[in-house]
Amino acid sequence: MVKGVEPGGWAFEFENDYYPDVDDTAVILMDFAKWTNGFKGYEDVVRRAARWVLAMQCTDGGWASFDKDNDLLFLNNIPFADHGALLDPSTADLTGRVLEFLGLYGYRPDFPPVARALDYLRREQEADGSWYGRWGVNYIYGTWSVISA
Repeated sequence: MVKGVEPGGWAFEFENDYYPDVDDTAVILMDFAKWTNGFKGYEDVVRRAARWVLAMQCTDGGWASFDKDNDLLFLNNIPFADHGALLDPSTADLTGRVLEFLGLYGYRPDFPPVARALDYLRREQEADGSWYGRWGVNYIYGTWSVISA
């Protein structure tokens, strides 16, 4: 949760009302944009979810899946942190997905969160032009997620 922001995200799992994620929320918002015919009856839900996603933007300009700014590498030194799962850093694949949702809602590159996200993606791009996808765990997935935006 982000202080001062009304909850508004959806979770990946059933029975998980307390830990929504940016990825699934962005995909659901894209579906709302494509299938709800102007959001009739869903305006408040869409507005709240969009505010929540925007509030989850990390200080580096990208988006992570579950947490904002959970990128302190020293946490990987804790003895039970054997596979780096304590961290939830920004990723290109999720940032691309959020940009795709924002584009469907009419946000343009001069909107400050979009501009910060584009800067983040420029910094994250590999020398060969690709982006790594953490959640699809390969470069094809990561690159597809970014260029879909």
